[in-house]
Amino acid sequence: MSDSGRRLDVAGALTVTGAFLVFVWAIVDAPSAGCTSVRTLAAFGISGVLAALFVAVESRVEQPLVRLGILRSGLLIRANLGSLLLFASATALNFITTLYLQDVLGWGPLKTGLVFMGSSLVTATAGPRAGALATRLGTTPILLAGAGALVGSGVAFLDIGLSSNSAVIVGRVCWPASGSASPTRR
Repeated sequence: MSDSGRRLDVAGALTVTGAFLVFVWAIVDAPSAGCTSVRTLAAFGISGVLAALFVAVESRVEQPLVRLGILRSGLLIRANLGSLLLFASATALNFITTLYLQDVLGWGPLKTGLVFMGSSLVTATAGPRAGALATRLGTTPILLAGAGALVGSGVAFLDIGLSSNSAVIVGRVCWPASGSASPTRR
């Protein structure tokens, strides 16, 4: 169908946007208001109601933003949960590594940024090629290479002390290779 025949799902867009906005606001506001305060719990409740409303709207609209039928695919759900866990752990690693480099080792922002640049280059180089490699070699060797990179980064981080620089750099470079080796067929 051409784009000219498509209609924007305004109700779906408003409900999902509202659900996420209220959810993020509740998380950001919780430390000052209290995690169990009425305001925080009400915000989480409103977010949940808006998310449920989004599901109701999407199940009834002719051209939904999200086809709910895709949630019946166990493979897709497992792949997305795996990606969620991978990226959540990568975000946590970035946060903790930044704190460690700057607060414990006393590195400045430029030196810390240069260490992160190395891992970004690995991701930018390996990521786009992982799908083609998986098609040619199969997914098992690619996943094993990613697991090896993950173990390598973990072993490198075990050596971290109050003055270790090389372990941080090796760990930062190996970690994104483990995520880049998650093949996605293109």
